[in-house]
Amino acid sequence: MNTSIHIPDDIAKRLDKHIHSNNCQDNSRNAFIVKAIEQRLNQVEIEGNWSKEILDWQGADIPIEREQFTGFGRDLSL
Repeated sequence: MNTSIHIPDDIAKRLDKHIHSNNCQDNSRNAFIVKAIEQRLNQVEIEGNWSKEILDWQGADIPIEREQFTGFGRDLSL
């Protein structure tokens, strides 16, 4: 698919600077943009699978022992 997008000047300058830096693993602006779109789609698709409550959850103050959580250490009497 070919498409044309407008990239604001300040972002375009940052993109070019990054593409030409030693830190860049992409060999072109196109490769970088495709990867960025893929990462964003993956994020959006994952977020769509989880409720807001789960995504916003910050954990609890209740300590859980590994054995309680996993069942390890329990004799299953097989």
